[in-house]
Amino acid sequence: GGGIKDSDLLDDDEKRRRAARRQASRPGFLEGAADVEQKKEAERKRLADIAKRSSDLAVQRGAVDPDLLDVASLKPEKLTRLNQQRLEFLRRKLLTVDKDIALLRNQYKVANKHEVFRPKLGVSYSRKDPKLALGLLTATLDEAKNVGTADRPIINPKTIRVIAHVRDDAKATVGPPPQVSKPARRPKYVVDEYFGERLLFGHTFSLAPIGKAVGAVLHLELIEERGKDEGPGSDDDDAAAGSAGSAGMINEGPATQRRKGFAELPLRDLMDQKPHKDVILRVKPPGTLEDDGVDDDLDLDPTVEPHLKLNAQFQYSKLVPIKTRILELLTEQKKLHRDVTNLQLGERPDNKWEFPDQRNNDDDDDDD
Repeated sequence: GGGIKDSDLLDDDEKRRRAARRQASRPGFLEGAADVEQKKEAERKRLADIAKRSSDLAVQRGAVDPDLLDVASLKPEKLTRLNQQRLEFLRRKLLTVDKDIALLRNQYKVANKHEVFRPKLGVSYSRKDPKLALGLLTATLDEAKNVGTADRPIINPKTIRVIAHVRDDAKATVGPPPQVSKPARRPKYVVDEYFGERLLFGHTFSLAPIGKAVGAVLHLELIEERGKDEGPGSDDDDAAAGSAGSAGMINEGPATQRRKGFAELPLRDLMDQKPHKDVILRVKPPGTLEDDGVDDDLDLDPTVEPHLKLNAQFQYSKLVPIKTRILELLTEQKKLHRDVTNLQLGERPDNKWEFPDQRNNDDDDDDD
């Protein structure tokens, strides 16, 4: 009694073919292999374009982050032979910088276990003993010149000594007790000097611990001892006097002292922790204000004005020079990353480097 449908008249193969055509016509059906490859290629181009825009933005800002810009993943298509050599040179240099940074960071970690730097004071303190400052000032006093005058000549140089101590801008002692030098002496050969214009000391002060460097100065007081036998003494007397001065004894017996002048060396001039040789300090008359605004390194005529000459070095921290060097290498690392990227993109480096090809050209110019 029921009607016969068209599908009933079809064989099984025809039914399957029609079902496949209906499924293919539906939205969301899986595309062929060619369409899939085209979509994948489009997605790769899109991601590459995003990475290039990000890298260009980082280069323009000058703050290239290795995590943001992976120079190893950039694959330049066409590079000249010269750029390939320069790129290899910068990559090797970058590898060396990375190793140096890693080594310095390990050194900083080890030093940080033993000391802590206090920026407000300008020196490091021991972690084991927080009250122990690590500042050490070494100053070798060579000579004093033009300290005698016609009305007050230096009759006997053995009466002249120098007292050294470190104090801050409030004149509070921030180091060990004052130390006294051994007596001065005249040079072996004196030419037309009648007032003690040149006196030799050759004395080294070792002042430690120094607990403050900010606003602190090395204060050198030039004194003349009176009331003692001012005649020439023996070498043994000189040695005894020198050892007494090193022990901190200013005088012996009823001898009185007369101030001949003073000189100051700010510790801020020694913060690089390197030895400073032949430092010239003006000797100011007694009663002169320490902050009179006169620069000891300028407007001084060493031929006529009184002054002291010494060598000095201030050591206050192991952490500071390591940190400074790490920051310098990080700056160089950033420049290297930037110029490696520039070469890979076919652009000129932003910074100046001593490329091997440039050195060879310089040598050829010298030969010509």
